[in-house]
Amino acid sequence: MSKITKKHFFGLSLLKLLGVGVLVIGVIAGFNLIKRTAFLSTSALTPASVGLVETAVKDPVNGIYPVDINLRTGTSETNIEAISTVALKFTVSSKTGSTISLTDQDGNLVSEITPGANFSQNSDFSFPVNKIDTTEKNIEAEFVSVNTSLNGYSTFNSERLMTFYVKGANSKEEIEIEFNKDVSSMFSKRRPVTNIWK
Repeated sequence: MSKITKKHFFGLSLLKLLGVGVLVIGVIAGFNLIKRTAFLSTSALTPASVGLVETAVKDPVNGIYPVDINLRTGTSETNIEAISTVALKFTVSSKTGSTISLTDQDGNLVSEITPGANFSQNSDFSFPVNKIDTTEKNIEAEFVSVNTSLNGYSTFNSERLMTFYVKGANSKEEIEIEFNKDVSSMFSKRRPVTNIWK
């Protein structure tokens, strides 16, 4: 029977340690690879341009024009994205230079925009930013809607996000609404966060 020397024992222990080290490094590398693959897969699945914001200027009632701003977060049941936040900054002006103002439906000046019923009556939504500023050239509005539910909000049908009323215009064709796309966005609930309205 062969005798195991201290030197031989030390060599075997070193090999075992190296083997365990390689195994640990392999597990860590594999875990990181799985995380990266999942991240890239999620990124690929997050559609970048399925969101849409549209405006609809309606016929006047007693000289006041209702304006709806509608949104959707997808185009179909299979091409849709849940969102957490909608942030809009836009101007309202008259193409003919008429002096216009934003009012309620009775013509009274307002400092905030009215959220659509599906949003204002839903406890998952809050509106931390909602203001109107009037300048010499136009009317500037900022509106932020936040959904605090775990799953976010999604719809492939056009839903009314807000309504405001324009007073002082001579026709609905002269009312111009322009979004500032540098700051206006629709953010996905899923990570990585993506602006789906571009």
